[in-house]
Amino acid sequence: MNLSNEVSLAKQCNPKDFIISKKARLTDAKKNIVLHLAETIQTDRPTFMSIMVPSCISKRFYLTIPIAFAIQYLPRISCIVLLQLDDKERTWPVHCLVQGNSIGFSSGWKEFAQYNQLNVGYVHIFEMLEAQEGVLMVVHINKIQ
Repeated sequence: MNLSNEVSLAKQCNPKDFIISKKARLTDAKKNIVLHLAETIQTDRPTFMSIMVPSCISKRFYLTIPIAFAIQYLPRISCIVLLQLDDKERTWPVHCLVQGNSIGFSSGWKEFAQYNQLNVGYVHIFEMLEAQEGVLMVVHINKIQ
C-alpha cells in the first residue's frame, strides 16, 4: 500500500476507508504505525485518523476533522458527538463545531484529551457508530510516538 499525505490513506484497504488530513506530515516510521493501526481495526464503518499536534492537546484544544470525512458522514450544522474508547466504559460529549469549510471538535475535547493523557504524535482512529440520537464515535488510541 502506498501511503502519502493525501486525504485518503487507504482506498485500496477494503472495506476500510481511512481518511486523514492533507496537512498531516508523516515520517516513514509514522506511516508504518498508521498502517499497523489501520490493519488492527476490523470495521466496515466510516473512520478517520488523526495525529495529535500541539493545538489538539494544549491551549486551543481543537481537533480538526478531515473535510472529506465531514462532508460525507457528519451533519452540516454544529452538533454534539459522543466519544468513547474501545473499552466502552465511559463517553465524553464533545461539541462538533462547523465554521465555513472547517469542522472540528471544540468544547469537551479538552476533557477527553486530558483524561486520556494524549500527547503530540499519538495516532487516533475515530470510528463512527450508529446511534439512535446524534453521533457516536469509538476512539482507538495508539500512544506510540
